[in-house]
Formats: sequence, structure tokens, C-alpha cells
Amino acid sequence: MKPTRNHDEIRRWATRHDAVPAEVRIIKFDGEPAVLHFLLGEAREGTPELRPIDWEDFFARFDLLDLGFAYDDDSSQFAIVRIDKDASTAAL
Repeated sequence: MKPTRNHDEIRRWATRHDAVPAEVRIIKFDGEPAVLHFLLGEAREGTPELRPIDWEDFFARFDLLDLGFAYDDDSSQFAIVRIDKDASTAAL
């Protein structure tokens, strides 16, 4: 899996995989949903614990929570992970 924090690269992956940014409603940080995810294609329907959010909100939380994105170019496999401040993004 390839790691990145680059917003444009994350958007390109999402576009290629018909994915939209989302938040997990049930996990909170300071009263706000704190876990980010993507809704892929047909999974957008029937996933009540996930709520689509706009890119601005997604990246504001992504940066605030020091998250990284790891993905596979050839599939829809991905992970959104917290970055260890003492490690590089290569350690995602």
C-alpha cells in the first residue's frame, strides 16, 4: 500500500474508485465524529453509521487529527490511519 498525506492524491484515488468522504457517526472526539472513511460506489446506500461529508470538512479533520492515507492503486483497498509524530508517512 502506498502512503500519502497529499490532498490531491487522495482525491484522485477517490475519484478513480467512485468514493466519497464520510464520517463514522458513532465515534466522537470533542463531540464531533472523529473517524473518517470513504463510501465506495453502491455502499453509499444502506450504511447508516457512515455519513457523507464534503471534502473541506474531510481534510480539515484529516489534518487536525494528523491522519495519513494508505492505498492500493489497483484496487479499492485503503486505510486511514493516525500518524506517529516521530515516524515518517512511510511508516503508515
